[in-house]
Amino acid sequence: MADVVRRVIGPEITLVEADVRSNPEWRQYRYEIPVLLCDGNEIARHRVDEADLRAKLASAGWATRT
Repeated sequence: MADVVRRVIGPEITLVEADVRSNPEWRQYRYEIPVLLCDGNEIARHRVDEADLRAKLASAGWATRT
């Protein structure tokens, strides 16, 4: 998932990869790896392709690189 995210967001935005065990608030994701959060809101779980990710980010109000 990280490679897809990097292609979609481009170099202007930093992708931070974190262990779900590092934050008690993420406990519900321990069996849902990987999970993509944007400003604390879940965007995707497990797998996502570029088109789906662009659509999900757009619906959340985030512009993406074309």
